[in-house]
Amino acid sequence: MTHPKRLLYTLLAAATFLTGWAASLQARDVETSGFLGQDYELLRPGQEGEALLVYRYPEACRTSYDKIKRQTDG
Repeated sequence: MTHPKRLLYTLLAAATFLTGWAASLQARDVETSGFLGQDYELLRPGQEGEALLVYRYPEACRTSYDKIKRQTDG
């Protein structure tokens, strides 16, 4: 590999690595749209690092899931 290419690849790798550390901001105060109807009562406020509102179903048996099936029309 030539020296300029090596420098280019090193800079691209460094830029990619550093973009992973970029800060992201989440809204902490928004109005609900009403799309979920009464189901908003099932949501709880998210904690640090979570979405604004989160839903947890504690009785879910996650170990029984091994794939996601795509629904097809017809």
